[in-house]
Amino acid sequence: MQPLTEIRLSFRRAIAGATVAAAVLCAGGAAQGDPAPPADQKSQFETHFGASLNRDCGFSRKLPSGQTLWIFCDTAVYDWTGTLTGFVAGTTAAEGAFTVGQVPQQLVEVPTPPGALAGRSPFIGPAQFLPNPTNLTRADGSACAVTPTSYPAAWATGVAQEPNNSSKLLITYWEVCVDSGAMLVEGFGLLEYDSSNNTIASGPTEVFRASGAGAQLPAQQRLGSPIFSHNILYLFASVCDESVWGVCTSGRVFASNVLAAPAYWQAGANYFWWFSTAYPGWSQDAALAQSVIPGATPFGITVDRYDGKGVALVEETTIAGGYRIWQSPADTFVGAWTAGPSAGSLTGCDRATGVNLCRALTGHPELSTPTQLLMSYFNPADNHVAVVAVPW
Repeated sequence: MQPLTEIRLSFRRAIAGATVAAAVLCAGGAAQGDPAPPADQKSQFETHFGASLNRDCGFSRKLPSGQTLWIFCDTAVYDWTGTLTGFVAGTTAAEGAFTVGQVPQQLVEVPTPPGALAGRSPFIGPAQFLPNPTNLTRADGSACAVTPTSYPAAWATGVAQEPNNSSKLLITYWEVCVDSGAMLVEGFGLLEYDSSNNTIASGPTEVFRASGAGAQLPAQQRLGSPIFSHNILYLFASVCDESVWGVCTSGRVFASNVLAAPAYWQAGANYFWWFSTAYPGWSQDAALAQSVIPGATPFGITVDRYDGKGVALVEETTIAGGYRIWQSPADTFVGAWTAGPSAGSLTGCDRATGVNLCRALTGHPELSTPTQLLMSYFNPADNHVAVVAVPW
C-alpha cells in the first residue's frame, strides 16, 4: 500500500463524471433521516458511494443560514471495498441541514476556498479546507515536506461565530509536522472564514511559533476552543503532566484572552493567561499560567457555550475514551467550574491499537438539547467520527 502522504483523491475522477439530479441541500430546516445517537456522522459522499471517511477532529458551528458547518482534521478516504484511495492532510469541511438531538448524515463536502458552494453536487468528495503551513521543520531540523514519512498540516482546534450573527467564523488551528509518526506542534494560528461565500476573509495568521528547528510550542500556547464574550476573545489549552497506563493522573487547563478584534488577536504580544484569583489575575507571560480547574486530568479538552447550560468543557481523561464534563456559569471561565457527567470508556475505544487511539472528544452546541450534550469522538473500532448523547 502506498504511504498516505503520497495518495490523492482518485475518487474525484469518478465523482466528476457522475450524473446527479439532486441539488445541494436547501439552507436551514431539519435533515430528514438523521439517526439518534449513538451513530456515525457522515456526509452524502459516504452514503451515496458507500465510502468511508476516516477523519480526525469534528468541530461544528451553526451558520446564519440555519445549516451546520463541520471542520475535520486529516481525512483518509476508503472506497466501498475498504480500499484506501485518498488522503487529505490538514483539514476538510462539510456543511448541511441538521436536526437537534440527532446525528448529521446529510452533510455536503465543502470545496477548497474560494470554490463555489452553489451548484455543486451533493456527492462531491472531501477537499483541502484550510491552507497548510509551508515553513515547518522535522525533528532533525530539515524541512517538513510531503514525503512518505512526513507532512505539514494545519489541524483545527476550534471554531466560533463572530459577534452580531456574522457570517464570519474564527477558526483556530495548530501548525503540525507529522514526522515518522511523531506529531510536532510547532505553531498556533487563526483565520477568519466567511461561510456565506466560502472564502478566507483574513489570514491565515501565525500567532505563536516555537523557537528553533524542530522545537515544539509550549502547552500554554497550544490554544483552541475560541469563545467571544463582552468584546473579549477567550481561548483554552491543556496538558497532561503525569499519566499511568493510559490514564492522566495530573494535568492543567489554561485560559487565555485577547481583545476581540483582528488587529489584536493576530499578534501574540496581545494575549494574556490566567494565573491568580488576586489582582491583576492575568499575565502576558504564558509561562506563569495556572490551571483554571484544580484537579483536572486532561489528555485533551474542548470548550463551548450551550444555550441554558452556560459553558461546558469536555475533558478526555484516558486514552480508552474516559471523559468528564465540567460546567461553568455563562461567561465565567475561571474559578467556577464544577464536575458533571463522566464515564470510563466510550463505545469502541477498547479497540484502540498503537497510535490509533480514541480521541477528539468534542461537544456540539447546535445538536445538544436541554437534557443531552451531544459529543463526537474518533472511534477506533470503525475508524470514524461517532456521536453520542451524554445526559446532563
